[in-house]
Amino acid sequence: MRSLFILLVVALPLLAAPVPKVKAKTTEEKLIGKWRMTQSDTGGGRRGYEFFVIFKEKGELELRYEYTNGIPPQSYTGTYKVIGDDKIDYTVDQNGRKKTEVLDITTLTDTEVAWTDPDKLKESLERVKDDK
Repeated sequence: MRSLFILLVVALPLLAAPVPKVKAKTTEEKLIGKWRMTQSDTGGGRRGYEFFVIFKEKGELELRYEYTNGIPPQSYTGTYKVIGDDKIDYTVDQNGRKKTEVLDITTLTDTEVAWTDPDKLKESLERVKDDK
């Protein structure tokens, strides 16, 4: 009986310990990875290639065109930063010409991101699963 009492005195506080809270991911943490364009207001006329946006750590960015007809992939690199929780400010070098925009994020989940650009064009992307 005495050992049961000691066990309860020791074990009861452990059962009442608070459950650690899981820290929610930041917008930047959610964005990191490779995303495939699935829809764009510029039209569905993209034939012969897939377009990817790759958000990397430390604010690095890659825009990548992967062609289906044997042409080697083409990439443009740049930088990005998240403003607040709902904007992406990015700059990319496209053959010596700098392009800078601020995108308004309208949807961001673990598998989908959508935004509106300054010209009010809407684009949706899906996360590409790691091949690892």
